[in-house]
Amino acid sequence: MSLMTAASCASPDGSAQLPDKAVRSLAGSTELNLAAIDEPMLINLWATWCTPCKRELPDLQRVYDDPTTTVRIVGVNIGDDESSVREYTEKIGVTFEQFLDFDGTIETALRVSSLPATALIGADGEVITVHQGVLDEAGIRALIAQAG
Repeated sequence: MSLMTAASCASPDGSAQLPDKAVRSLAGSTELNLAAIDEPMLINLWATWCTPCKRELPDLQRVYDDPTTTVRIVGVNIGDDESSVREYTEKIGVTFEQFLDFDGTIETALRVSSLPATALIGADGEVITVHQGVLDEAGIRALIAQAG
């Protein structure tokens, strides 16, 4: 089964919008301005305390490592302290970009009620869909395919 928890909310009508906010990179050197996204992107919201998130991150890493992946994949940690995020991502070998949302602004804007959650953003910066729940590798690829 590719969508392990089927709880998606499509938002082509603009019901879920990314906030005009910049989130800081875990690397500390860059920020991601959410209102200025101009490329297809998969944004995965997760936390270190979230057991389903821990199952999903390795699958996201495999998709990220695949040279045929057509969207930018980023992780956004919700609410954990920077050292916990850094320690955990290094421990499991996550190398795709990680950003920090200490106050849950993105989670609120996307109307996410549980983690993990994955938002597919179009090249125009519009939210295509938000999936709440764990995705396996096939589910992640199916979500990316919706970007066109």
